[in-house]
Amino acid sequence: MQQGLDLTPASHADKAAWLSNLGVALKGRFDCLGELEDIEHAIQVSQQAVDLTPDGHASKALSLTNLGAALLCQFEHLGELGDIENVTSTYQQATENKSSPPSVRYNAASRWATLSSTYQDSSQALDAYKAVLEIIPQLVWLGQTVH
Repeated sequence: MQQGLDLTPASHADKAAWLSNLGVALKGRFDCLGELEDIEHAIQVSQQAVDLTPDGHASKALSLTNLGAALLCQFEHLGELGDIENVTSTYQQATENKSSPPSVRYNAASRWATLSSTYQDSSQALDAYKAVLEIIPQLVWLGQTVH
């Protein structure tokens, strides 16, 4: 995948998506082998994918969610509490991208809420849970009641 991306011009319309996919693959390899260079590379290419995707683009939230997953993996491996702010900020940005599919935004909001309630203050957790609740009506069937 990396070789293919190296041959792809920066202006190619699919480059950001391919970078994001490479990030997911590298994170998966890290999960299997535990080599820190894989997660570092995953973060690097995932960040490039986010940077290449314009704000308001429908796939921006997915790129941010993939980056957040890689950052979280690094945090869990190294245990540096300062890194959790990057993770939650990334999930928050994904949640707030209204042009992305509600399912992707809900996933990001749920991760943001869980991490905020575990590692950050209650006001940030409340903001995250509020975002989760605001997205739910976009996901469920219109006739469904939410309790």
